[in-house]
Amino acid sequence: MLGDGEPTHHLDADDLADWDVDTLTRCPGYVVLAAAPDLAGRPAHVRGAFARVTAGTVLAMPFARYLAHDHGVHLDLTEALIWHERPDAKGTRVRATASACPAGPR
Repeated sequence: MLGDGEPTHHLDADDLADWDVDTLTRCPGYVVLAAAPDLAGRPAHVRGAFARVTAGTVLAMPFARYLAHDHGVHLDLTEALIWHERPDAKGTRVRATASACPAGPR
């Protein structure tokens, strides 16, 4: 998917309870939304860009971080796929962001 093998963690809703969204969205990967985010009161460009996002939508982590961190949108997540930096990884595409990803929940 991201060009550097399989994700190192597949987190379900129970696993995600241990993660805070700010920490999770620092990792390279994807999240699946359990519900459409509430965009009320957000700038028009945010509401327009994410107007069609519904439950089940898969968001790449930069989009999830943009909503949660930059605009304070609560994201109700049902699952996530994340990549950590791995010593056996052959590629370097994920290495820069994976190195900032914690080894576990915080």
